[in-house]
Amino acid sequence: MPSSHPLPSGGAIRAVQVDEPEGLVVFFCTDPSATVADILGLVADRFGLEIAFRDVKEVVGTS
Repeated sequence: MPSSHPLPSGGAIRAVQVDEPEGLVVFFCTDPSATVADILGLVADRFGLEIAFRDVKEVVGTS
């Protein structure tokens, strides 16, 4: 089943540079029409999920 998202291989990407106190961070997106706000919003959402999974692993443990 074909994906509705553009493929990164050979396709355009959008990069957003953020100057953090620890240094420069770059986020990439395979949707070149995404805005900076879109990309950073998705990064923030993903970060929240990563923290939640880390916390669950600490409580439940891993096999």
